[in-house]
Amino acid sequence: MFYVRLFLIPYLATVLAEEFISLLWGYRSRKQILTVLWVNALTNLPVTALRYLSGQWIGSGTLRTGILIFLEAAVVLAEWCLFKKHMGKGQYFLLFSLVMNAGSFGAGLLIPVILQLIHTGTR
Repeated sequence: MFYVRLFLIPYLATVLAEEFISLLWGYRSRKQILTVLWVNALTNLPVTALRYLSGQWIGSGTLRTGILIFLEAAVVLAEWCLFKKHMGKGQYFLLFSLVMNAGSFGAGLLIPVILQLIHTGTR
């Protein structure tokens, strides 16, 4: 169950948020939807592991916040490059990556709240 909560739930939340945003952005072809899916697998799973490890090694505070900002910036740049290469023509892939990651980051902030509400409701 630990790995489900650590990896699967954040990945699914990210995919749902970013696929929703990509549909709103107008990316609806099978290739584009699958590209968003595999790009997220390449970026989300390692970043989730690094976030967890940084929390274990460093705890909280300014250094961990700096690491998280660096990781998010690296994800935006990596996704920008991958989308630019694999999703065909489009001139706004950096903005697309920024918007998608802001949306999924926001969804990620809601996950603990939702899980707490579910857990509290089952008592």
